[in-house]
Amino acid sequence: MILREICVDNVPAAEEAARGGVERVEYCSRLDQDGLTPDLGQLRLVVQRLDVPIFAMVRPRAGDFTASSAELDQMLQSIEAVRGAGAQGIVLGVLQSDGSIDRVQLQRLVQAADGLPVTFHRAFDSIPNPQESLETLIECGVTRLLTSGDGASAWEGRELLRELVVQAGSRLVMMPGGGVRSEHVRELLDFTGAQEIHSSRLLDL
Repeated sequence: MILREICVDNVPAAEEAARGGVERVEYCSRLDQDGLTPDLGQLRLVVQRLDVPIFAMVRPRAGDFTASSAELDQMLQSIEAVRGAGAQGIVLGVLQSDGSIDRVQLQRLVQAADGLPVTFHRAFDSIPNPQESLETLIECGVTRLLTSGDGASAWEGRELLRELVVQAGSRLVMMPGGGVRSEHVRELLDFTGAQEIHSSRLLDL
């Protein structure tokens, strides 16, 4: 079975996605800025109204994916807050100034999630050495990786996506995302071997 995840930033869109049959919702604010930490009141409402798992974005600001000490503390507090609001998973990403994964910060964030599944988002698509970086995510306890395979879209990055799916095996869930459309989603899934797919719109499989 293929699992479809849709990213939304408002309650009506979340409800429409659930009616459309998606299996999971990533909830955030400001999709126009690639997603920020959502309003807690809205998050609680979505959790209450939907019967599918809700994963919450934890990202304090737009721009790059480095985090100062204060921003890391903010992310740690946000994880606690969205957990309290009923989120069933966390979506985040932290990089160092050279573009590599910030292992120390990531380990603290995963620990703060306290057993909730953690998705590392498309910050991965700006990372050098994706194969090595995938191993870092696994070592840090990340559950799932959302990536376009370093392409402008997941379709364009499908070669790397297929390599990463094989490399990850059962250790981490690979979830293609970025410009995914109904007209090519089945071919993308067949080509890469991925079992989950991410989009900002409903997909017909």
